[in-house]
Amino acid sequence: MKDERLRCGGRWSTGQFVVVLLFSVLAVASAQHCTFPKDLSHRSPSLKAWLVSKGKAEVSDKWDRGRSWSKIHKILSSRENSSDWDFDKSEEQAEEFLKWVSTISRFPSSPQKISVAYLERPWWKSDGAQVLSSFAARDLRDGDTILDIPVQLLISDEWAVEDPKGLRGAPWEIRLAAKLLRERSRGNKSIWASYIKLLPTFVPLPLFFSDLEINNVQDSTIEDEVRTIRKYAKATYQALDYKDISRAKFSEYAWALSIVYSSACQVDKAATKGRTDSAHYLLPFFGSTFGTRGQVYAKYENEGLKLLSHDVKGGMPLAAEYDASSTMRDIFIFRGFVAKINHQDKFSLFRNIQDLVDWYSSTFDAVNDNRYLTLRIARDAVKTLTAYLSNQETTSLDRSNSTEMNFSIGANGFVDHYMTSIFATLSYAKHTLTEDMIEGSITSVGLIVKNGTTPWERILQSIATETLSRYRWNMMDCKKQFDSSLEFAFKSAKTTILQRINTVLHSFSTDLAEDQYLLDAAGWEGMNELEDDQLACPSCRWQTEQMSFYDSLALKYRFSVKTFLSEMTSAISCGANKTDDITKMALGTRPGEGDNGALQKFLGWCAGHDLTISDRLTITDILVPPQDEFSRPAKVRGVVALTDIHQGETLSSLPMTVGLFNNDSVSDSSAVDAWDYAAARLLREKAKGNESKWAPYIAILPEYLPTPIHLESRELKEVQWWPIIRELVQVRKAIKESYTKLSPNELSLASYNEYKWAVTMVHSRAFTLPVKPDEQYEQYVFMPFMDMINHHYHYKADWMSQPVWDGKLEITARRTVNKGEELFASFGPRTNDNLFLYYGFVLEDNPFDAVPLFGSFEEALRWFIGLWTENCIDFAKNQVKVSRCQRKTWQNFWNRMKHSVEEAESGSGAQGREWGELLNYWADLGFQFLPYQPGPTIYPGGVIDPSFLAVFSSSYEVLETMRRDNGVDSPWPDPCPECGNYSAVGSSAMHKFLTCIEKQSSSVRGLLDGQTCQSELTKVVLKEEKLTRAMLLARISVVLRCKEILASFPTTIAEDRDLLKADADTCSEETSASRRNVQTISSHLQLTRRYRYMKKLLLHTPVDKILK
Repeated sequence: MKDERLRCGGRWSTGQFVVVLLFSVLAVASAQHCTFPKDLSHRSPSLKAWLVSKGKAEVSDKWDRGRSWSKIHKILSSRENSSDWDFDKSEEQAEEFLKWVSTISRFPSSPQKISVAYLERPWWKSDGAQVLSSFAARDLRDGDTILDIPVQLLISDEWAVEDPKGLRGAPWEIRLAAKLLRERSRGNKSIWASYIKLLPTFVPLPLFFSDLEINNVQDSTIEDEVRTIRKYAKATYQALDYKDISRAKFSEYAWALSIVYSSACQVDKAATKGRTDSAHYLLPFFGSTFGTRGQVYAKYENEGLKLLSHDVKGGMPLAAEYDASSTMRDIFIFRGFVAKINHQDKFSLFRNIQDLVDWYSSTFDAVNDNRYLTLRIARDAVKTLTAYLSNQETTSLDRSNSTEMNFSIGANGFVDHYMTSIFATLSYAKHTLTEDMIEGSITSVGLIVKNGTTPWERILQSIATETLSRYRWNMMDCKKQFDSSLEFAFKSAKTTILQRINTVLHSFSTDLAEDQYLLDAAGWEGMNELEDDQLACPSCRWQTEQMSFYDSLALKYRFSVKTFLSEMTSAISCGANKTDDITKMALGTRPGEGDNGALQKFLGWCAGHDLTISDRLTITDILVPPQDEFSRPAKVRGVVALTDIHQGETLSSLPMTVGLFNNDSVSDSSAVDAWDYAAARLLREKAKGNESKWAPYIAILPEYLPTPIHLESRELKEVQWWPIIRELVQVRKAIKESYTKLSPNELSLASYNEYKWAVTMVHSRAFTLPVKPDEQYEQYVFMPFMDMINHHYHYKADWMSQPVWDGKLEITARRTVNKGEELFASFGPRTNDNLFLYYGFVLEDNPFDAVPLFGSFEEALRWFIGLWTENCIDFAKNQVKVSRCQRKTWQNFWNRMKHSVEEAESGSGAQGREWGELLNYWADLGFQFLPYQPGPTIYPGGVIDPSFLAVFSSSYEVLETMRRDNGVDSPWPDPCPECGNYSAVGSSAMHKFLTCIEKQSSSVRGLLDGQTCQSELTKVVLKEEKLTRAMLLARISVVLRCKEILASFPTTIAEDRDLLKADADTCSEETSASRRNVQTISSHLQLTRRYRYMKKLLLHTPVDKILK
């Protein structure tokens, strides 16, 4: 028999009008192989029939809510994500498992070919996020037997004795999960105890996704199926007798199902001893999925399961190979990772024929502007093709893909003939047939007339014949030419299919480039564990949070789908040039370039609404001089003092009644956030024109703000700083998603570009003010005049410290304002990251700017220990030993550092002179009570968070202690007679050390253990007193991290400086007629380059400082 190598026992890895993934019917597997289960019960009537027999005819929709299922994930993962995870105990259990599996295998020596060890999940930020994986203990050859276990010694849905009464007739997943729970409850008395102890406490399947995370998949059919699985899981749990599942809680039952879904394989026993059923097994193998190709596969032989290998080098991780007929969609839902697309994958472009006709009619217009007629024609095309497929004369055709109408395209070049035939028929009907020819043929059964052949029927038959003839070849075979009078109709069908794929691609809230940047950002930032219920604003999670592991998994899946669809577009179009589908926003005037008459109307409006503005102030266009050699004069609108204004004077009185916010009754969407509603309210008022109460105010709002939201996808790489790229892409995604969720009524039929403008206005101009009854605060409020005072940290207009009295807020002069001086206010202590993303500018020497060098102290410590020690290098050729060594080293190090980290996070450590000076400066700017969260962060002037330095200083001392415990002497003995006098070395030694570091071809690691720049480092260290040496090395560590980040940028500081200078020179050479257009189009890109340049300068300040 042909040796088909099929995968079983899979493990996981890191991976609205939405594309529909069609789960194709799995190919019938050989009786000799254990394959991906093809008889999932929730897809068949058998599960519902069993539930009915158990008195559970109704399945509640309340059981599919993402929040409750994500809480189950939190419960299950609590041990595995704990910092107190016992590494030594788990290693002992792994060794116990290997001994046990040796005793049940028919070849006792075969388990010696594998070993098991824990690996950390890639990009995961918390300690304890380990994955148990199998490795080749030595070189394996193709066909080597790794395990051979009799089926009666495997956990299966076939019970050794008669099924418990409550499980008779139950679906196989339920029986297998029940068996697993019963054996787990037996503890060490179970013969499978060694295997069960090592099973993961949670499996990251879409089953446990939160609502936000499942939404990130952007595939409604996956969401529907996940909800179906959840509902049936709850229903089956309630239908079971507690004793049949050993009185397990629902969270434990959900865990058992997740193990079954992710690990079970199926053996079709139809050819075995006359049986007609299938069996499902849990094979005791922990496969890694870090490899791109499976190295082992399962085979059913002699009433046992064999695990066989391909050629594998010793020490390499082993991944199980899946059945080639399983789809990427099924692997994602049930195995929990994203596999490569294979030839079985098909992607449905429509749900049904009605969906197809609706889209066609709205995109290309209905036949004779009659949707009913268009639907009848489509049904006749289907009817004719179905008749031909069932005709004896067509049995010679390859009809493996012809058995059902699914409106799909496939990775093997397949395009559903029904879809092609419908589109070809509609094209012919629209361009060739007259209305009389069609309408005269309609009968109660459609356009095909009984007992006679009409011209229309002959056309339908010709199209059906031509469709089947063409499907002897791959539709994407661009070399095949057809000579047919119907060629134009089939070319039109091809164009229509391309248009549909393009429509589907544009229905996603992100494009391919944006998804790629999100994946790259996850690789840089790592992922967190924050739950939805821990978020202050669950629907605006994108503003503050990194991606979760599930977010990344969903992202990888949708990225694969888009990649496939893009490739299909290119293949079907035979490589024709794709049109530029980027819709540029309608750019208007820049801020400050509005009509002066509109400004006067606004001032009159203010007076009429009791909004008073001091006659010592004027609103005018201000020509801002260049800030540096890279900038050019800019015109902005602002508020200027006409005379000297003394401290404490009232500048304006703002009645809360003039605030514009979402307080009308139009809003009817519940799935969006407050900023969405605020943007929609602004659009509704704008649509009213002069009838709006706020018409004069809206008329002077800028029509364009140069925020990076307007960057084209190909320009996102210009940002270069991964945390902001991630947030920027997520902001763009959130804007697009909210636009689709808000109703046309809420948006006043505004276009997407108009909505995007409104969102930028909300982000840059709205305030949190007590405009509601009883002075309740609203989060996003447009307050006329208040938003015309520009932001600066040296502000003189104060409203933050002013209370609201009698429904009015006063703006007062915080300090003396000189005549002719622009009046600034403060929007808060905002970093340049925030100003860049949401306000469209950055500030030079911004005292509130900051750069987090790590996401957490724990992440910083993991980097630190790798920088200074490399004690596991002796095991570099064996991943099992490397993993064990690294885990033990880290656990020892972390146990000694936990107290120091807790103290640093509390902010109770020593502050230091530099930090005190920065706090005093913030206080002078009016932020003496600035909320401060200790972290691994640097600030302007090269100031390093003192808690960060304290943690690194303690870390070095702990490393020295660990080295002494292992009998390793310090590399810098004290005193050192042969070292000479280094007390006057000064900054030259540090400069030589950093220069040496820059010359290294790879990341610097193991400075205490290796010979990397040892001579240069020794001269730096020995000039310090022994008591301050740890703090010096802490500062050096921060500097090396800054240089590491700087080296990761695609361009250097010098290259950015040259680029900015060239941009400024280019703009200055433009003619006055074209200058405005050039500035408008390029302003957000120029701002992006300036932002990253300033970010790099801030990262370089600790380097400059330590050299001095």
